[in-house]
Amino acid sequence: MDKQELKIGGWLQEAFNLYKANFVLLFVTSLLALLLGKLTFGILMGPLAAGMAMIMLRLIDNSEQRPEIGDVFKGFEFFLDSFLLVLASAAVMLIAMVLSLLVFNSFIAGLLMIVVAVVIHVLVMLALCLIVDKRMDFWPAAQAAFQALKSAFLPLVLAVLVTIIASSIGGLVCGIGILVTAPMYWCMMVLIYRDMLRNAPAA
Repeated sequence: MDKQELKIGGWLQEAFNLYKANFVLLFVTSLLALLLGKLTFGILMGPLAAGMAMIMLRLIDNSEQRPEIGDVFKGFEFFLDSFLLVLASAAVMLIAMVLSLLVFNSFIAGLLMIVVAVVIHVLVMLALCLIVDKRMDFWPAAQAAFQALKSAFLPLVLAVLVTIIASSIGGLVCGIGILVTAPMYWCMMVLIYRDMLRNAPAA
């Protein structure tokens, strides 16, 4: 990675500015994605997350056609690949949880699962961006995301952890919850995708 790609503070500041400038749009679309994803037991989480990625890619591109709230449903154009991606990530999480509980005590297993969850979230978000931005199939997108993560594992995990902590602190201070702070995470991941993968050749 180039040095500028490791500027976590820069990513955080840009993510905050992006969220602040588009608060209503990102809050409502994130709310829709989270609630509909939960109500459908995760079945629609992939397509709706893809819709979120599409919206934020257009925002960072300063597209002349400003995204609208209804654009979150455009992720259904990538239903199969996004669904398979989320399904595969859930399966990996389940396997990792079972194995960690069998091998370690509950405390160590819990810490390990936090790291695993962060890694999987990074992979899913980067792969989703590749699916909607470069129209890649889910498996090549997952492989490309894995290569990006492998090339900068610690900086990426640290960037996501810092974002989660910053969002959580903001939620506690302001008396608000994940529904308000979640878009900050989305913003961060799309900015990381832009700097790490967007100029890479498609698989």
